[in-house]
Amino acid sequence: MRLPVLIFDIETVTDLKSGAHLYQLNLPEAELEHALMKLRRQEAGTDFQRLPLHEIVCISGLWIDEHGMKLFSFSREQDSEAAMLKKFLSIFDKRHPTLVSWNGSQFDLPVILFRAMYHGLSAPSLFDQGEIDQQKRYNNYQNRYHQRHVDLMDVMAMFNGRHFQKLDDMAYLLGFPGKRV
Repeated sequence: MRLPVLIFDIETVTDLKSGAHLYQLNLPEAELEHALMKLRRQEAGTDFQRLPLHEIVCISGLWIDEHGMKLFSFSREQDSEAAMLKKFLSIFDKRHPTLVSWNGSQFDLPVILFRAMYHGLSAPSLFDQGEIDQQKRYNNYQNRYHQRHVDLMDVMAMFNGRHFQKLDDMAYLLGFPGKRV
């Protein structure tokens, strides 16, 4: 695998303000989450919100390069969502790491990009398919089968959606606490 490598994950909560705006709800905050879940169940049969309604509360990663490894987290405790995204996206302006994620193609990266758009931030390096950097023509962050972003869930499932597994379940099966702490 080409260095540098960035292994990353995000954690999110429902963006109640955006959800209220999208669905034109005028409810007290205490009632919004329940109302949004109910609407989503009616729309899609699940209470898992649309990707743009996932507010990022934490971006964590492990950076690996020729100098070693560095663990980092950007969280809502220190920064706004926009500031976290700006810090994370700036990594791609300076370096072009190989990304490693679990379900990053289906969830993490799309959420990052939707939320960046919401905050007026751009991410040209993540969209470049060779127009800016010729090296990304056949190896970019957008293409599922390229090596610039390795989605481990996708790879382990042999690129077959029927075999997708939750990271929490796999962590637990391997003896790690996952989200069961």
